[in-house]
Amino acid sequence: MKGGLVYLGVDLLGNRAHTSGVMTDNSSNPLQDDDQMTKLFAYLDQRFGDLEDGFNQRFDRVERRLDTLEGVIDTLAADVSTLKDETLVRNHQLDRRLTQHENWITQLADHSHTTLEPQPER
Repeated sequence: MKGGLVYLGVDLLGNRAHTSGVMTDNSSNPLQDDDQMTKLFAYLDQRFGDLEDGFNQRFDRVERRLDTLEGVIDTLAADVSTLKDETLVRNHQLDRRLTQHENWITQLADHSHTTLEPQPER
């Protein structure tokens, strides 16, 4: 387009930006007016502020969800650790009782003059 420029028109009330017609060298640029520039900057500042607020709200929600998940994972990890400790203690108690029962069975067999034969494992 020889000698012409495409300029951006902004509808401040309708919150829309659009390209408008071709300006010739003879036409005046509406954005050269200080009042128009001030309105444009205010509009753009508001739009970017709204976008930033939307992103911040969304990130805050994501952060809260991650914090909740982190808490749940920490709780589950603590529960697993507790169960592991309880299982180790219970296994130790069972081993001790098994050893005690084996000793009693051996003593009874000795006192009753009974020979114990190993049984095949099932």
